[in-house]
Amino acid sequence: MEERRQSFAAIMVLVVAMLVVSTEMVYGKVFAVGRKEFTCLQEICWTTGLTDWPKNKTIVAGDVLEFNYSPYVRDVTLVDEEGYRTCKPGKNPIIYRTGHDYIQVPEGPSYYICSLNGLCKKGMKVAIIPAK
Repeated sequence: MEERRQSFAAIMVLVVAMLVVSTEMVYGKVFAVGRKEFTCLQEICWTTGLTDWPKNKTIVAGDVLEFNYSPYVRDVTLVDEEGYRTCKPGKNPIIYRTGHDYIQVPEGPSYYICSLNGLCKKGMKVAIIPAK
């Protein structure tokens, strides 16, 4: 009986270890957008002046972008390259408003802006070009 218990415990440890490893393989790393060495104010990192944030980061398709912000005055809007350049959402944008959004990085480039209060023009936007 004791031998069965030990075998079961060993199998459960192996299953849990496999789940932990496969979760990172499926979802990749999580990047808090805007986080720079503890510079976020009360975990609010989605702010102005972020266009350089992706530099020196290896972000690949499958990784997850974590956007933390106050949903009363900000949003995260997925736009195309022109929308990123002009700070205009265009037709049928995808808008996130929870204040804690997790967005998986797609295969190609993706562009995110804040479409509220003119904040995009102040640099509240980020372009993600995944590494190969």
